[in-house]
Amino acid sequence: MQFVPKPWPSERVIEQIADKSGGGGYFIYAATVIRYVDEEYFSCLERLGQVLCTSAAHHDPEEMLFAELDKLYSNVLSTCPKSQLPLLKRVLPFHEVGAVGSNVEGLLGLRPGQLNLTLRGLRSIVTVDDNDSLDSFHVSFFDFLFDPARAKDYYVDIEEWHASNFHRLFSLVNRSMPAMESKGIQRMFVSIVVR
Repeated sequence: MQFVPKPWPSERVIEQIADKSGGGGYFIYAATVIRYVDEEYFSCLERLGQVLCTSAAHHDPEEMLFAELDKLYSNVLSTCPKSQLPLLKRVLPFHEVGAVGSNVEGLLGLRPGQLNLTLRGLRSIVTVDDNDSLDSFHVSFFDFLFDPARAKDYYVDIEEWHASNFHRLFSLVNRSMPAMESKGIQRMFVSIVVR
């Protein structure tokens, strides 16, 4: 930043971000941009340039906020390596319910610390707080994530996600209990699911 002309960013850039925010008092876009640009270990100049270069095509002013926000969310998620995308899609929905990171790692069979590695670079939209709780900055992220038309490659089918986690949890419970107890729990789960 030593060689960056001050003030940075310029008034013109701030106006561009305000325009992309929809002008209707929607601060989530601007707040996400600030967190994205300020992400540790990344160049703030390059990241701001990425945000300014991506612009969503929109015709209706009502759609403008979501179109720009969707592009921003996609841009943030694109920092995750493609090889990590399946794991990322398994992990992200846990942020909606404020799950505990170590519990998520246990449920998904991840090594301790693997969750934080998977989320590296995504701190502008999701976080793991000091108490190891997973959280997101705004519910609009899940509106995006669970909508195939908006999220495209990052879409999470929430019904499949619930079913997959149910089966994983059932399997973990089944393996950790003695045979007699496990058969009773199996019957209980089946009776709940069949209803």
